[in-house]
Amino acid sequence: MPDNKHESETLRQRRLANKEFLELKKMQSGEIIPENTHKPNPADETISKKAENFWFYYGKFLIVGIISFIALFFAVRQCITKPKYDLKVIYFTYEPVIDSVTETLSAEFQKITDDTNGDGEVLVSVINCSYNPNTYSNVMLTKLQAIISSDDEAMMFITDENSIKYFDNIRSDTVTFFEKDTKTLPEKYFNDLSFKPGSKLTVSVRNIKGTTLDKNSSAEKYHKTAKKLLERIE
Repeated sequence: MPDNKHESETLRQRRLANKEFLELKKMQSGEIIPENTHKPNPADETISKKAENFWFYYGKFLIVGIISFIALFFAVRQCITKPKYDLKVIYFTYEPVIDSVTETLSAEFQKITDDTNGDGEVLVSVINCSYNPNTYSNVMLTKLQAIISSDDEAMMFITDENSIKYFDNIRSDTVTFFEKDTKTLPEKYFNDLSFKPGSKLTVSVRNIKGTTLDKNSSAEKYHKTAKKLLERIE
C-alpha cells in the first residue's frame, strides 16, 4: 500500500516544478518581466543624470574651451621662447641653397651687426627664400611676399643677377624697392662651405622712404641697422 505522506510530497514537488516551468515560459514570451534583484542607488542615478545633462548642454563649450586653452598656451610659449632678432636678411636667389648656407651667413653677419633691440645679444636671421624658377612650386615666392608685406625687421636682401629683377615689378614710378647703394657679397663668406654661388650675389637695403614704412619707428630702427651692416661688409 503506497505511503500517503510520500505521495503528497511528490505531488507538491510536481506542482512547484510545473509552476516554475509555466513562469519561465511566460518570461520567455514576455508576459512576465523579471524583477531586478539589484535596486539602483538613487544617489548614483542623480550623479549620472547630472553628468549626462551637463555634457548635453555644455559639452561643446567645454571642448572649445579646452582647445582654446591649448592654443593659447602654445602661443604664449612661442612668444616667450621666440628669438628676438636684431635684423632679418632675405636670401632670395634663383639658385636654390640648403639651410646650412644661410645659417653660416647668419653667424658671419652677427659679428658685424649692432644690437638693435638692446637686449645685450646680437641675433641675425638669414631667411632662405632661394627659388628654382623651373619648378611649378610657388612656396618660396609666397613666403617672400609675406615677409615683404608684414615683417618690419626684414630690411636687407641678398639677390643674384636674375632674382634682383623680380623686385622691379614691385616698385612704383617714384620709389625703387632697393636703395641705390649696394655691395657685392664677398666670396670669403662661403670659405667654410662646399657651396659656391654660381653668380655674383648683391646685398641691398630696402628703400622705405616714400613707402608705407616711412615714419614707422620699428621699420626705421631696423632700416638703420641694415644700412650700418651694409657699410661693414667687405
